[in-house]
Amino acid sequence: MEVLGTALVAIVVSILTCFANNWYNHNKLRADLSTHSKKTYKELITSERIKWVDALREAMADFLSKSHEILVLKFSRLRDEEARKIPFATAYNDLVCYFLKTSYLIQLRLNPKETAFLQDLDEMSQKILSAETVFELSEAQKDIKDFADMCQGLLKAEWERIKEESQPT
Repeated sequence: MEVLGTALVAIVVSILTCFANNWYNHNKLRADLSTHSKKTYKELITSERIKWVDALREAMADFLSKSHEILVLKFSRLRDEEARKIPFATAYNDLVCYFLKTSYLIQLRLNPKETAFLQDLDEMSQKILSAETVFELSEAQKDIKDFADMCQGLLKAEWERIKEESQPT
């Protein structure tokens, strides 16, 4: 009888130990998965935001370069008699279409709450397209530099936000 009692106690202790281990491992696995899933989500968001900032940077670079090209084309037509003889409409229209497309891409990529930047983008577009005199073209050229600085500031702020959000919690 005594051997049977000892065997029964050993079986019960083994079963309880098995359940305790199973419960512990299950809870640990759940906690690990939760941590991993949060980490993966954070990594995914960070990765997508980096891609978004790169696309925004590329659109801004296109906008600035096309702004410059439009001004150079207009300026050369004002200064150079030979440049006036070259068909202007097609090249200019293609350039303006691409310029406006990049302007809209920037607008669509930005948060609508960036009202000051969006307003500056719109003003910059209008200045570039409406500049006709040498003075207006020169002023627009200066504005491109200022706008480029604003773009850099916005991109830097977004980069800092990404770095802050990607910090481990």
